[in-house]
Amino acid sequence: MRSPHDHGRTDGARHGHDRRRLFLLLTPVVVLFIANVIGIAFAPVLLGRAPLALIALSPLVRHLVLASSSIDAVPFFTVGIVRSFAMCACLYLIGREYGPEAVSWVKSRSRAAARVMRFTERAFARAGVLVVVASPGPLVSLLAGAERMPLATFIAASLVGTATLVLLIRSFGIAFAAKLALVRSFIDANIVGLTIVSIALVLARIAARRRRRAHT
Repeated sequence: MRSPHDHGRTDGARHGHDRRRLFLLLTPVVVLFIANVIGIAFAPVLLGRAPLALIALSPLVRHLVLASSSIDAVPFFTVGIVRSFAMCACLYLIGREYGPEAVSWVKSRSRAAARVMRFTERAFARAGVLVVVASPGPLVSLLAGAERMPLATFIAASLVGTATLVLLIRSFGIAFAAKLALVRSFIDANIVGLTIVSIALVLARIAARRRRRAHT
C-alpha cells in the first residue's frame, strides 16, 4: 500500500512530466511566432535584400506575393510550403494533446478570436477535411487536432491546401510582376524610412496588446 508521501511524489512526477510536455509543444510555436514578428518588423529591408529570408521568417500572403517574382520557383515553393505548414503542424499537436481546453483558451483571448473560432467550429463540423484544405491556417489546425482528426489525414489535407495556396500566390505574383515591381521599387527607394516605420508599428501593436491584456 502506498503512503501519502508516495502519492505526493507520483503527483509531482506527473506534474513535472506535463510541464515538460507543454514546454516541448509550445517552444516551436513561440520560436515561429517570434520569427514572424521579426519578419514583419524588418519586411522592407528583407524584401529588398533577402526575400527568401523574409518568407522563411514570415510567410504572410503579402510577403509571398511581393517576393514571388524575385525568388526562383524551387526555393519559393519549398520555403513557402514548409514554413507555412510548420506552424499548422505545431498547433495541430497542441490541439490533439489538450483537446477542447486548447480551443477554449483561444476563445478566451479576445472576442474576435472567439467569433473566428466559433465560425471555424461550425464549418469544421460540416466538412472537416475540406476546411483544412481550403483554409490551412493555425486556428483550423488547432481545431483539427482538438477534434482528433487522424494525423495522416491532417498532414495530407494541410499540405494540399498549403501547396495550392502558395501556387496561387506564385501565379498571381508572376501575372502581376510588372505592377509588383513598381511596389518593390518604391520600397527599395525608401527602405530605411519604411523599415523604421514598420518596426515602430510592430512595437506599438505589441504595446497595445499588453495594455489590453492588463485591463482584462
